[in-house]
Order: sequence, then structure tokens, then C-alpha cells
Amino acid sequence: MPALIRMESNSEIAERERQAIPKENEGVIIELASHVEKCWQAAYLAKQPIETRMLKCIRQREGIYEPDVLADIRQQGGSEIFMLLTQAKCRAGEAWIRDVLLQQGDNPWGIEPTPIADLPEPAKQVVMSQLLLESQMLQVEMPREWFIQRGQWLAARAKAHLQEMAKLSAAGMQKKIDDQMKEGRWKPAFSSLLYDFTTLPAAIMKGPVIRQRKRLKWGSDIRGAWNAIVGDALVHEFNHVSALDIYPSPGARHPQDGYLCEVMRMHRRTLSALRGVPGYDAVAINEVLEAASRGALKMWLFGDQQRADLERRSHQNWDPEGTIDAVQFWGSVQGKWLTEWGMKASNIDPYTEYDVDVIKIGRWVIRAVLNPHPLGCRPYHRACWEGMPNAFWGKALPEILADTQAMCNASARAISNNMAMSSGPMVEVHTDRLASGEDPRGIWPWRLYQTKSSNTGSTDAGAVKFHQPVSNARELIMVFDRFSRQSDNDSGVPSYSYGDSNQAGAGKTASGLSMLMNNAARGIKMAIAELDEQIVEPCVVELYNHNMQHDPDQSIKGDLQVVARGAVALLVKEQQQLRRNELLQTTANPIDVQLMGPKGRAELLRENVKAMDMDPDKIVPGEDQQQLDAGMAAAAGMGGQPAAREVDPAGNPAGGQDAALFSQ
Repeated sequence: MPALIRMESNSEIAERERQAIPKENEGVIIELASHVEKCWQAAYLAKQPIETRMLKCIRQREGIYEPDVLADIRQQGGSEIFMLLTQAKCRAGEAWIRDVLLQQGDNPWGIEPTPIADLPEPAKQVVMSQLLLESQMLQVEMPREWFIQRGQWLAARAKAHLQEMAKLSAAGMQKKIDDQMKEGRWKPAFSSLLYDFTTLPAAIMKGPVIRQRKRLKWGSDIRGAWNAIVGDALVHEFNHVSALDIYPSPGARHPQDGYLCEVMRMHRRTLSALRGVPGYDAVAINEVLEAASRGALKMWLFGDQQRADLERRSHQNWDPEGTIDAVQFWGSVQGKWLTEWGMKASNIDPYTEYDVDVIKIGRWVIRAVLNPHPLGCRPYHRACWEGMPNAFWGKALPEILADTQAMCNASARAISNNMAMSSGPMVEVHTDRLASGEDPRGIWPWRLYQTKSSNTGSTDAGAVKFHQPVSNARELIMVFDRFSRQSDNDSGVPSYSYGDSNQAGAGKTASGLSMLMNNAARGIKMAIAELDEQIVEPCVVELYNHNMQHDPDQSIKGDLQVVARGAVALLVKEQQQLRRNELLQTTANPIDVQLMGPKGRAELLRENVKAMDMDPDKIVPGEDQQQLDAGMAAAAGMGGQPAAREVDPAGNPAGGQDAALFSQ
């Protein structure tokens, strides 16, 4: 009877896998894969102490004792209570940041023109042409001072016009980027990133990465019925990458320093769909799928099972389909390895180092492409709750709270144990004096013990004695409260910022609590500023650069800049609204109204209406409507005579010939 399962030795398996590699590419694939594997192993070993810190931070937030600490507690006996102080601070920090950066009506970023727009060469030519034309029309020789004064005036007019055009371009660019970020699921990715930001030594955002995704749209037919239309679309996608899956080079200071590896977990269907995609090796993917069918492509990394338990995935290894583990490498490799691997590029020098994006699964390299970024930057951005200069990993909020958390836990365990001990009397029983059949283990009110006489003849020594343990709960609670308040100072997230109304001193009054909240905002501003500078602004800048380079719409392009304003503008939005209301009340008198004029008063009203998420155009007339009304009133009062207009140095009306010239 033939065997149902074919047995192979290790040497037979190695030989069969070696023969699966095409002979002509065997050497170079081994070289390319060997270089990536060497870098990956160095990064993996260097990160193991960091992963230990990360797992400890997650356990502290989840309210789980370290194994050695729990063993000591159980050896002593008593309560194993864990006070969720760290979890409360982390959740409050997340909620505070989410309220500032995601829940407000405005974006935490903006596109603005640069303060002084440079006069481009075409505009300079227009200015010179206008000067020559005017000098010829005058038919007299003009002094040199006239040319200087007239040229400066024309250049100023051109710059003013360009600045107005830049404002329109900035508004168009901002709408474009806002649409791209919504399609790329920026908000879900950023919301997911906040857990790592408040819990781990670093939080990583990946993007924007151009990917082809299926999109569902709705269209109506000739009968007016709406039908679902599924099509492919290119989107600039963002996704939060767990800091546990990022492995920088051992000496890296930021994501763009050294090389960077990301551990990716891919499904078979995802990998199969990559065959035929430019940059991917279909033969290598087929071999990977064949090897994956035998379950041989799972990397067992340090702390994998601990992480799975903490993330509620304890039974993930029971999945019969499983995942395929891959390493995405961002770094430099020699050009000859890329050419021999199969990359078709005529300008690759064999001995030049090129920034590449390589994906390696097992011993196969399934993808190797040049980094498409003009500056060779990688699509990874990192932020830390408390950053450290010249270090990739910062200090996490649970690490800052580790001492106060330990003291609160110790106090809570002592309170629980002491309350249990002092909740009732401890009983001492002389069992030899109990009557026959009397059980000393039960105690209840009005219990009657039947005893015998003492053998010593003493009449005052009872057979049953009660001892009441001393309660130290009051002192222990004071210790707990002291270290709980200390955690407010250490974390920068005080308890009154998330609803604890039991406050003393200034916190008892509404105005005093408002002052405390404003002072607390200074601490959270540092965290939000870190997100602004390291996550929000770089992602928006990448979209801006891509649009400037590839978008066909020329109306959104210009001399613009990206401004991240989360920590500056949105945190003081409420205070600004209060000041606007005070300004409205203060200037509500005839003298101030006469000084401000209808235009200034209308602008102040429009800003207040806009801050209340209402349409100002429906409530306060716009500037165009005001000018139209004023013009009609002036025409009616002066018999249709036009008002005097500004005159330039040459005697031309301002906004006339020159305005038409520069508007082209």
C-alpha cells in the first residue's frame, strides 16, 4: 500500500527549492536578496530592546502586570488590582487631539501664497514692453527718473495682481488636496495613528502612496433610475503602520536616514493579483505562492505571540489560510543587481548606488523599483509624544507615567488588602475548650459558643477572643491621591481636562476652571505641534509637490506654501470667538461705526457668522453686493456722474489699461 504522505529530508527540500530558481538569475537574485536580508537582520536585532519597551507600554495601558511583577504579587498573596491610570491619560490625550485636529470644521492645515510673490520673467517683459510703448507714444525724451518711477509703479501693480492670483490658486490647491485626502482615507488613518502616538515610543504614517482602488459611484440611466457603477481609480492613499512593524537601520535618526524596513503581512489573493503589475516579478510570485501552500513563509518575530495576545488575536495561528510575511526594504543597492534582476533601464550604472523600493518574501525578491520621489524620500513620517534629539524612538506617555502608575497600583493593592483585613474581627479560638461538636470556623451575629472550663482554673481567659485589625485606608488613600495628582503634572493631561469636576482652589469656579484648561492646553500643544510638524505638514507638502508636478490644472499652481495650524489656530478658536463677540459689543456705538465704516462692520459680522458654521453670504452682504448698492446709490444721487478715480504717475486711470494688460 503506497504511503499517503511523502516524506522529504531537509537536504531534499533545499535542493528542490534551489532548482526552482532560474539558472541565469540565480547568482544575482541571491546577491540582491542577501543584501536586503543582511540589512533586515541588523535592523531586527537592533530593535528588540525597543520592542520590549513597546510591549511593556501596551501592557501598562491595558492594565496588565509584567510577568515578573505579577509573580511577586501572587507570592505575597492578596489583591491583584491594577488601576487604569495610564489608560485614562492615553484615552484623554487621544480624545483631546482628535477634537482639535479632526472634529473641528476647519482643516488643521492650509495653503497660502508666499508673503512676497516673485515677479516672473514674463511679467518683467510686460513691464519693459509697457515702458517702451509709453516712451514712443509720448514722442519726447523722458528723464531717467521718470523711467525708474514708472517702472517701479508698473512692477508694484504686477506684483499686486500676481498676489491676488496666488490667493485664488491657493484656494483651488487647498480644495484639490482636501479632496485627495478624503479619497485617500486620511482621517481614519490619522485617527488610528493616535493610539500609537499616545502609547508607543513613535507613531508612523505611510503616505501618500498612489494605489489603484475600486470605487463605487452612482449614475442614472435614461429612465432616471440610479445604478451602481464600479470602476478603478488612482488614489493617494494614507495608512497607519504600527510602530511594531517598522525597523529602521540601527543608527537611523529619522525615517529618511539610513535604510528602513517594514514587515508586511499579505494574503494569497493579494499577492496573486500583483502578477503582471509593473515592477513585480511574476515568476517569483508564482514560486512564493507555491511555497506558501506548504505554509513555509511565516516569519516568527520577537514578541509576536505577546503582541497577538495584547491585540486580541491569540488564535490567529489557527487560520488555515494564514498570511505571507514580506519585508519591504527602502534603501540603496548597486545598479548591477537591479539590471541583472530584470529592471530595464538604459541609464543605470552598474556601480552606482540607487535608492530603491524592494519587497522580499523568503528568499525571493518579488519587486525591485527605483524610488519614484524626486529627492529619494520615503513615504514614511514619524511623530513621538516626547521626542529625543538625534533618536528615532522617543519617550512614550506610559513610560513617563511608569513610576506614578506603579505607586498608585501599590497603594490600591494595599488599600484593598487592608480593607479586607480590617473589614471584620479576627478570631482566636482555644479549640480544646470547645464543647463536643462545636465548629469554630463559622461566625455570625448572636453566635453562641459552648465551651468547657479552663484547665488552669482561670475564669477571665475566654475560649474565644476577638481582635479588630487597624484600618489604614485613610492614609493609603492620601498616598494614592498624591501620586494620582502627580501624574497630571507628568503627563500634561490633567484630570479636569476629561471631566473630573472634583477640583480644589481655582477649579471650583467656571472662570478658574477655564484658566486651568488654558494652562493645560500649553502642555498638549507640544504634542499637537509634533503632529503638525512631523505628520500633517509633510503629508500635505507631498500632495502639493505631486500636484505641482503632475496635475494638468494650471489654475491651482503658483508660488504657494503649506501651513500647519493645528496647535496655533484651532486650540484658540474658542478664545477668538469670545474676543470677536467682545469687539462687536465694544464697537457698537456711533463713533466706532463711523470710523470702521459699513465695510469694516460687515467684515466683522461675517467673521462671527462664519465661526458659527453658518453661510455668511446669506446673512451679511458681500463686498461685491455692497459696492453694487453703493454705486447705484451714488448714481441715483449724482445724476449718473461717475466718481473720481485714482491716477497713476503717467496720468492713466488706475485699473485701466495696465489692469487689462496684467490680467492677461
